[in-house]
Amino acid sequence: MRNLILFIFLVVLSFTSFADTAEIMAKLPKTSMARIKRGITEIPVDLSQATTKSKIKDYDVILLDEGVYSTLGNFNAKYVRVIGQGQRKTFITSTKSSALIPVNSTEFWDLTISDAKFRLSDVSGFWAVNVEMVGSIFITPASPEKSPAFFVRTVLTDFSNSDLPSNGALYTHLKNKTSGTDLIEVEKQLDNSSDSHLKNRMAFKGLIARGLNYLYQKGKHNPEYDKAKFIELTKKAQEAKAKGHLYASMIIWAEADYLSGHSRFDEVLREITPLTQKVSQEGGCSVEGQALQESLFAKVPVTSLPGPCRIQAFHVNSFGKENKEALISAARQQYKIDKAEAYREGPDSEDDFAVGAPAFMATQYTLVADLHLPGYKRSYSSDVDMKKEENSIVQNIVDPIAKVFQEQFASKIKAATAKIASVDLIAKVDGLIIQALYGADQAKQNSYEDLHEKQFGRKLSTDGAMSSAFAY
Repeated sequence: MRNLILFIFLVVLSFTSFADTAEIMAKLPKTSMARIKRGITEIPVDLSQATTKSKIKDYDVILLDEGVYSTLGNFNAKYVRVIGQGQRKTFITSTKSSALIPVNSTEFWDLTISDAKFRLSDVSGFWAVNVEMVGSIFITPASPEKSPAFFVRTVLTDFSNSDLPSNGALYTHLKNKTSGTDLIEVEKQLDNSSDSHLKNRMAFKGLIARGLNYLYQKGKHNPEYDKAKFIELTKKAQEAKAKGHLYASMIIWAEADYLSGHSRFDEVLREITPLTQKVSQEGGCSVEGQALQESLFAKVPVTSLPGPCRIQAFHVNSFGKENKEALISAARQQYKIDKAEAYREGPDSEDDFAVGAPAFMATQYTLVADLHLPGYKRSYSSDVDMKKEENSIVQNIVDPIAKVFQEQFASKIKAATAKIASVDLIAKVDGLIIQALYGADQAKQNSYEDLHEKQFGRKLSTDGAMSSAFAY
């Protein structure tokens, strides 16, 4: 009875909040006028005009007025920050006639998102910082062929009155953290633990950095740090990049941002993201299907990064059946249909989109994983009995895929081994990170923590270093 009363209370509270939001929106003007802030320059724009799309560039800041917006200019630019006048003062929503709002690692600050429909321009969704989410938040991938890296990541944000899923592969929320002290403590805990796979660690590190940067810009977080050391680190990062040590350069940039308490986040973002995109395109791999993500991320961390490789996992009701190959072939076609349907209509839930599993509820099933590397395709399968404790998925799918990665990227791993043998400490950092990403020579990873301390004055594991480097 008590649980029923609590449920009714929450439903009424949610409805009341939604009704309040609708009433406030009705009193505000509908507008499309905004300003593009680029450095100290502000450019007035009408976001409803088709010409605005070409005016918005990567890393721009869009300043919104009080009012209700149903378009943001249909831009494809990356890392754009959209800033409102405050929650329940600036609204982003969608109407029946408005197009899906494109996002591409977009940041939203100081506004309310209510019943809005978004579309990924590429593989990354949006970051919400001090945002209120209300009602239905609809998000669809760029295309059926592009596996999303994430849909929504939130910090200092209330999404309790929306239909956003809780933490998972496509959604990450840093909840109940309201101050710089909270976020700093979470970052310390994250840097000193290894209980979360790389993709989750990247998401939380990215949220911490954005949250602290937001608080800094609002005058609520004022870190004191060695500015001369910051400049020294930026020079080292540029030198590492010039020598081709891209992973080391990313880590040095991340250390510089950490040193500044993330108050220098914006300038580090501009430097580090081109490097992230380059190394992801060289070997990143999107994994569709949560049944494989945990074990693959642990074995081959580079599968946590979006890139040219895809691994599609799906369940089939073919356990112990003679016509297994025919059933797998039919399920593979159904998977493609389900995925295309999810793209057209939008995912009803993260699990349905990520897995597309026709045999999800069966206790006995066959798990199939199709690996697509440039110039290389292969399928793996494993019969699974959920009533028995067994390691068949690791033996029949995860380990063979890890072996393929080590074979396909043998030249990169060999070059990394040569870097580790170098007397140049930055080269060693680069080599160890490459080997860690591709799951090669795990025994050497224990030496990274001491090497990081020698270089940067604090201990950090390879997991911590990788999550810091790819958090942007």
